[in-house]
Amino acid sequence: MFTTTVTSLTDVGLKRARNEDSHLLMPDGSLFAVADGVGGNENGDKASQLAVQTIEEKYRYHQRAFGENLVDPQLVISQLMNDSHRAIAKVNQRNGTTMCTTLDVLLFHHEFAVLGHLGDSRIYRFRDGQLLKLTRDHTLYEHLMITGRKNELPFYPKAKHTLTASVGVGLFTEPDLKTIHLQDNDIFLMMSDGIYNYNEDTAMESILKHEKNMDKVCQALKSNCYQGGAGDNLTVIAILVRAVN
Repeated sequence: MFTTTVTSLTDVGLKRARNEDSHLLMPDGSLFAVADGVGGNENGDKASQLAVQTIEEKYRYHQRAFGENLVDPQLVISQLMNDSHRAIAKVNQRNGTTMCTTLDVLLFHHEFAVLGHLGDSRIYRFRDGQLLKLTRDHTLYEHLMITGRKNELPFYPKAKHTLTASVGVGLFTEPDLKTIHLQDNDIFLMMSDGIYNYNEDTAMESILKHEKNMDKVCQALKSNCYQGGAGDNLTVIAILVRAVN
């Protein structure tokens, strides 16, 4: 059995007029979510808010119906993310808008963590002194890199900021899903790109090697963002996992 100690932080940064990030911490410590409204589309803040509100509402339904007896947690996460997509798409259809958002969901179920991922927000795990990125950015840049088309990057100067998957527009894209067996002292970081754009993986790993207080971890990440100019909204959830005998 495992318990979680959680701290979160969200901030508008230094250059944006409003915060288009949203995040969710379920009070029982079983589910968390981060959504980053797409800045190039109208109402990115409303898209991210609606995404996490829908996740919370639908997950509470699953809890009432099944308790801890979730037969397929990956399927639950996929359904939750699909519900968020349909909720945003419905508003878009009604208002003639194209708002959308990234969405990462992390569910703790017995001895496992189960994640769902769409967009370019990220989830990391820190274990035994090493930081591992658990998600792959759904961006044009990443797509060109993994398909061996790096030579085309000069033709797409905004490739790193062009999403190939999101929540709310077009047909629903099945999220990347992954199940991780938990270990004592695992640390999970969920974040919008406003955090990792100013914190290299090596810097985050160094922070986690020297700090086990999740609030101080979040503050250190924010401090690095501000030192770098904090040109985007920034949101991070830090989760420490402890085994209970």
